[in-house]
Amino acid sequence: MAIVIHSGSDDRDLTDHAGDRIIAMAQLALRQCEYPVESTGYLTALRAALWEAPLPFGTDVYADHYREASADGQWLAVSLISKAENAGDRARVAWSLAAGSIEPGERRVLKRYAVDASQHVLANVGLLDLVFPDMISTEFRRDLETLCPHYSMGHAPDNVGEAGHGGPPTIDDFLQMNIAGLRMAVCAEMERHSVVSHCPAENRLPAVAALESLFQNGLRHVADTAVLIARRSRGGEPADLWPVFSAALRQFDRRTSEEPIEFSYHQRFGNYP
Repeated sequence: MAIVIHSGSDDRDLTDHAGDRIIAMAQLALRQCEYPVESTGYLTALRAALWEAPLPFGTDVYADHYREASADGQWLAVSLISKAENAGDRARVAWSLAAGSIEPGERRVLKRYAVDASQHVLANVGLLDLVFPDMISTEFRRDLETLCPHYSMGHAPDNVGEAGHGGPPTIDDFLQMNIAGLRMAVCAEMERHSVVSHCPAENRLPAVAALESLFQNGLRHVADTAVLIARRSRGGEPADLWPVFSAALRQFDRRTSEEPIEFSYHQRFGNYP
């Protein structure tokens, strides 16, 4: 069965199979990429890695859990706050990676990733305002806004506190960022229905527009990091990248396994008590 998601003039056809859903997002991202990229090796390695180490967020079970959880307005509000916090963390890591990069094109991509993630903090706080007006106090909102590092392309990147990388970025860094972009895009689509159902009628259009912006940024992060992955693996075969990609998927799964939907997914399948 296909899921057809309507957004603007694009129809996004995603299948119900876990790997296929994620691959479809990656393919869509690459079609929109502003840089030329030899994508065959990346997609082949991603497909093989997902077969070996499938990720929860690509499954129907995950989508069902997400839909059930987000029917609770309080859960959705906490989720938006958590996403704002995570975006700030991702921004600082990318900024530190940019500081350690010596290749100009790579540095530019990492800076843009950091700037986007920085803006995602405010985007998620803005979504919280639109969907749940007056839920949080002015003081708490100011606290949330401090999560945003306010990076810009005109600033010189540096190593940031605990996020400091301490060296040049590795292909594993790019793989982790790539997977995070895929998850961000998939979850933004899952979030669309819940945001609309909780949002006051007068705020629905700007809320959906904010979600679409987050979705497109997720796709751009996927495409940009796929370019960096392709450059780092140039000269090798997809079979050489596959085990590295598989290891990155497992690492990402471990790192996010305590997040609410991932936790319920792993509990359901007995991955831990």
